[in-house]
Amino acid sequence: MGLDTSKDINPNAARGYILEKFTKHKGGVNCMIMEPEKYLMATGGEDKSIVLWRINTTPTQSKAILKGHTDYVSCLAFHEKYVISGSADCTIRKWDIATHECLYVFEGHTNRINKVLCAGDFVFSSSVDHTAKAWTLVTQKYEAVADVCLQTFESHGKAVYPLVFIPDDDSPLDGKTITERDVLITGSSDKTARIWSFESGKPLHVLKGHKGTVNALVVDPEGKMLFSGGGDGIIICWNIATGESIRHMAGHESAVLGLISHNKMLYSCSTDKTARAWIMEFGECIKVYRDHTHSVTCINYLDGYVFTGCADTYSRMFKAKTGELKRVFKGHSKAVVHIEPVYDKVYTVSVDGTLRVWDTTGILEDDPTEDMKLEIQSA
Repeated sequence: MGLDTSKDINPNAARGYILEKFTKHKGGVNCMIMEPEKYLMATGGEDKSIVLWRINTTPTQSKAILKGHTDYVSCLAFHEKYVISGSADCTIRKWDIATHECLYVFEGHTNRINKVLCAGDFVFSSSVDHTAKAWTLVTQKYEAVADVCLQTFESHGKAVYPLVFIPDDDSPLDGKTITERDVLITGSSDKTARIWSFESGKPLHVLKGHKGTVNALVVDPEGKMLFSGGGDGIIICWNIATGESIRHMAGHESAVLGLISHNKMLYSCSTDKTARAWIMEFGECIKVYRDHTHSVTCINYLDGYVFTGCADTYSRMFKAKTGELKRVFKGHSKAVVHIEPVYDKVYTVSVDGTLRVWDTTGILEDDPTEDMKLEIQSA
């Protein structure tokens, strides 16, 4: 299963708490996604393949290697019994988790796929070709691409990266029915974000304010406010209904690479070697997570802890409330590109081609409600 059983791999290894190391990919790993139930995980790499992993077992098990893409895999998503993959070969593929068969190839983009996002029976994709597209996942092999591609969103002047979909509360999300209030939001290296009508494929609002690529997008829990992170180091809060800028959130000194949300909190990571916590409602930065020595490439959150991956090859675990560095995970030889905490473990993938599993026992017994108390008090 690709398990490295060298003697320094054990729960208490002083140099990084590493439990397992896998080398299934023959080249750098670009992406990792975990299905909602946290039983399965998928990774995609430079070797044009996707590896399916079973993670509710000890040891972690590699279930299958999915091959079919003709260039590197750039992004992944889970949808019920399917894995959806995007690639530099300009295609998106739909794979059956049980049989490992490729059920459909979505063709229409003319350059690398940057992101895939599933919502109900729809999949949305963004590409270097300046467009985003919406597809139905209700596919049959005999259906023409024209039937499967439901909408193309085109007016960005450069590559499109992050995607957010906000469905109408009454939308069936059945892969075919599109309602008037279904909204797609995109970010681009043309320095804008755009709010689109899914129904018409036309932009409702063009959000201008960044002076660099829009690298990340997140909405608040009510779906009323949008937060965009830019290559200019600024986070902008927008009113989704009107497209108006509410506030600029300054603090990062260079490009914001990632944004995630939890309850009423926003967490960001940046090339300035820090991650930050913000109160969504007020745009106030209340905590800075330091100790990184290079760009913070990815960020995640679980039970009152912030997890970061860094180009300095380390991953880190911070107490969200205090900013205290609780653990450093050392072992990768190149930049960490994605981090997923689950149960008492952390999974990381890297440009070095490995998947590593780390131990977080001895930490998570701390009170996870403290962060929620902070959010309530701050709000």
